[in-house]
Parts: sequence; C-alpha cells; structure tokens
Amino acid sequence: MNRAWVTVLFSLCGLCWAVGARAQSPLPSYVVRLVQDSDDMPEKKLRNWGGIKKSYPDSMLVVQALANLALELQMRGFAAANIDSAVWKGDTCTAFVHKGRQLVFKDLNAGNVPEEVLRKSGFRTRNFVGRPFQGGRLVAVKRRLVGYYEDRGHPFAEVRLADMTIHNDSISASLFLDRHQEFRIDSIVVKGKSKIKENYLRNYLGIRRNERYNETKVNEVSTRLREIPFVNETEKPQVMFHDDKATIYVFLDRKRASQFDGILGILPDNANPGEVLITGEIKLKLLSALNRGELIDIQWRKMQARTQNLNIHLTYPFLFNTPFGLDGTFELYKRDSLFLNLKGIIGVQYHLVGNDHIKVFADLRSTDVLARSTLTSAQTVNPDNVDSRTQLYGFGYRMQRLDYRLNPRRGIDLYAEASVGTKRIVFDSDIGAERYAGLQENSLQVHATLTANYFIPIPNRSTVMLGVKGGLMRNPNLFESEMFRIGGLKSLRGFDEESIYADLYAIGTIEFRFLLNMDSYIFAFADGAYYENRAVNRRTTDRPIGFGLGISFATKIGIFSLTYAMGKQFDNPIDARAGKIHFGIVSFF
Repeated sequence: MNRAWVTVLFSLCGLCWAVGARAQSPLPSYVVRLVQDSDDMPEKKLRNWGGIKKSYPDSMLVVQALANLALELQMRGFAAANIDSAVWKGDTCTAFVHKGRQLVFKDLNAGNVPEEVLRKSGFRTRNFVGRPFQGGRLVAVKRRLVGYYEDRGHPFAEVRLADMTIHNDSISASLFLDRHQEFRIDSIVVKGKSKIKENYLRNYLGIRRNERYNETKVNEVSTRLREIPFVNETEKPQVMFHDDKATIYVFLDRKRASQFDGILGILPDNANPGEVLITGEIKLKLLSALNRGELIDIQWRKMQARTQNLNIHLTYPFLFNTPFGLDGTFELYKRDSLFLNLKGIIGVQYHLVGNDHIKVFADLRSTDVLARSTLTSAQTVNPDNVDSRTQLYGFGYRMQRLDYRLNPRRGIDLYAEASVGTKRIVFDSDIGAERYAGLQENSLQVHATLTANYFIPIPNRSTVMLGVKGGLMRNPNLFESEMFRIGGLKSLRGFDEESIYADLYAIGTIEFRFLLNMDSYIFAFADGAYYENRAVNRRTTDRPIGFGLGISFATKIGIFSLTYAMGKQFDNPIDARAGKIHFGIVSFF
C-alpha cells in the first residue's frame, strides 16, 4: 500500500479514537452550595425562590443563577440582599448570601391615581400594608395601571413610587401617576404591494379614525392581519407618534387567495355492481378582486348520477364604511327526475373583530316535484315528496381564531345559525285529496346548524383537530327533499356524497395531522355520527362511522389532496372493496 495512504489511515484512526474518547468522557458539572449569614431561612426555600439548581454544566450559568437570586431577594423586600462572595474550589462553587432584613409596608396610599382607576386595576391597600414588601406584586399593579391609560390614549403613561421613606424595617410610599400626552390614531398607512383599502382595514381591525390610541388594539394588529386571506404581512406593524397623532404603518403584499378547485371522485356504482361512478365538483372563488374584502363564490357539484347542485354565494363587507355588510346565497338542487329545490338567502352581517360577525337573514325555499307519478303512486299513504314553499328568518354567528387559515395548528373555527318560520304545502288539485290525508297545509318549521373545529398543537409539528357538525330540522310533515344531505368528503368520509338524508344529525371527528410544511400535511381520521330520518313514510336511525388516511400538499399549481376512507353503516361489516378515494386540486390566483 502506498506509504502516504497508510499515514492518512492511521491519522484518521487516531482522530476517531480521540473523538470517541472525548464523547465518552463525562461533561463537567459545577455544584452550587449556598451559605447564609443567618439561619432564619431554610436553604431549600432559598433555592426555590431563586430557582437555584444543585449543579450546572457551565460556570457562566452558575454566575447568572446567583445574580438572579440576588435580584429575586430584592424583589421580595430584602433591599440589602447581595451575594457577598463566591468561592470556587474545583467543580464546587460556594456562594455566601447576605439577605439582610425584609422590609414591611407601613403605608401605601393612592397618591394622585383616581379611585375608580385603582378599583378597576385591582389595587387594594390592604394587600400591601402590614405585609412584606414584594416588588413583583407592586410591578403587577403598576402594569395594570399603565395598561389602563395605554388603552385610553396615553401610550407613554408611567406609575412610580413617590414620597418614599424607610424607617428601620418599614417602608411608606405613595403612588404617583404621570399620564403624559394624549394621542389619537390619525391613519393606517399600507406599505408594500397590496392595494387593500384603508377603510377596509379600519373596519376589519376595529380602529376608527381619530379615536384615542389603544395599546391592546395596536398589539393585536399583526394577529388580525394574518387572518386576512388575501394579504401577506412582510414586517411587524410600526407606530409613529407626531404632535398629538399616531400613525400605524403596516407592511403588506398581495397574496393569492382566489381559488379554482376541482375534485374528482371514483366510487363504486351501487346501482350497477362491478362498475364505477365518476363524480366531480368545480368551485370558483373570487376574493377581494376590488380590494374591499368582497367574496364571489360559485360552486357546481355532481356527486351522484343524474343529480346536480349549483350554489352561488356573495358577500360585501363594511357597506358605506360601516360595520354592516350584505350576504346572499342562491342554491339549485336537482335530484334525478324526482324533485327540484330552490333556495335564496339574503342577510345582513354585523362585523365584530376580524372575521367574527353576527348575521340576520331571510331564507326562502321551494320544492317542486318533477315526477308527478310519485304523487299518485298507491304504494304509500302519502307521497314521498310534495310541492312546498318555506319562509324562515334567523340569525348566525361566526368566530374564527386560527394561527394560519389554510393549514392551522392551533385555534378554533365556529359557525352556528338558527332560524324559524312557516312551511306551506301546495296541494295539487289534480291529485285526490286522500293522498294528502293527515298533512298540515301550514305548519311551523325550525332549523339549526353548527360547525366547529378546534385545533390542539402537539410537539413535533403535529396537531389534533376535534370537530363537530350538526343539524336539526323540526316540522310535523317533513319530506326527504327538504332534509339535510350528509356523507362524503366534507361531512362523513367513507360514504357516498350526500347519500344520507337526515332531519337530525351529529358528526364527531378526531383527526391527527403531521405538518410537512406551511401548506402540506398528512393525516389520519375517524368520523362517528348519529342521524335520524323521520320523513313522511320513513323512520330511520343509525350510527355510521368512517375512518381513513390522507395527504394534502402544496404544488406549483395549487394544493393537491388525496383521501382514502372506509365506512360502516347499520349492521353491515366493513368492506375494503367499498372504500372511497377522493383527490382534488385547489389552485390560487
């Protein structure tokens, strides 16, 4: 072997031996001993106060810990507390602690702080007088007092102790408030490529022009901006004070938020065993095309053979620069050749903070039977579906607190609504009256729905989503054409899309997600449901379950998703051959 290679080989072996020997040698550990100049406090209590460990891997950590101990003693009223000396011997540090005597408040009066403000801040003289001086408690009171004035136009307010006297071991003092200058918010200036309107930002953030400076609102600006889907914050907000005005600068770039979604489903065709059924969905969502936060959402679905669904949703927030906005929906649902449903909703939203809002609305619905033969069929006492007209009036509430809307790891997203009104059955004069026997022409109808998802972060880039979906519909004469339609990718996975009709349902979901990056994750889930179908001519209840795996990941053209799910219904066994595969793409522009 070449002599040079032999030399290199022995050198590498020596280096590996040295590294291995170093790795096997124990890390240094520095022991800390505390010696007090008096025996009036157990060493264990002293260690707990200062958070002093028995040993540290670094000598600098020992020095920092001893400095923190002295500061903590001073905060607890030992004004003369100090570390007299620290003697090092080998790996042991002996610290000589001088505490001195603890000061006690003899008197602490309100000074020039208004009584009402003290009361709101939680300040009580009895919490201090006659008790040991505790700097931490005093600092907390001062912070609450300062915070009170920071939210009322005085960002530079300060509170300190004045007229302070120390006699023997007692201290007397007064609170002194200096509010400094009052400021009002003049404007919100957008820096960056975003063309978002200032009026929209003001209403969204809840900051009015010329209102008094509010520190809490300003601190929440960044959090609220992250919830706006069509902007991207590039820097933290800044505040500039000039004269008696405050200007808030936000740094925003435009973010692609409009969507074009396509979903393709491959399902077993239950009507034709051995064949498959191709289903699909197309969704066009235009968000803030006019830079005012408006939404145009158009969705077309074909989830079953010869069945189609068209849904158009429009919203326009902050109408005429007010907290009010308009909300409208039109839906067409055609089920085979059996019936046609039309629904129109017009509502007024009142925006609270961020995406939160309450809504009042009118909901007008109609059902028209297409297959007239079903009205005359003698197989049942009453028809399975009838022509009807329904008018409902109700309210809704939306709350959203997510750290990232598209792929959250923590937070909550909730929407609930309830409505009540009347339903009128349109009797067909060409059909015998006996077919409508027992049906009420006019009756009361009640609707309620709830959707909530709660995300709990867990270590290693993971989160657990706990979800619930539910709906309630009450009327003396309900028909399947009016009922909720559940099942499929967006409600109960492992089942055909909208294959289950229910007037009462509840779906609980637990889903584990491992986040690959900001827009990608893999997941495992389980859905459990209970539903009732108490339509005319039918009484059905069941507790179906669904479970499976999936992945959602970002690509250059959008977010791609793939889900495989299996379901169990009634007493049927789980059949892997009946599993549902769904994949789709969400493209942003």
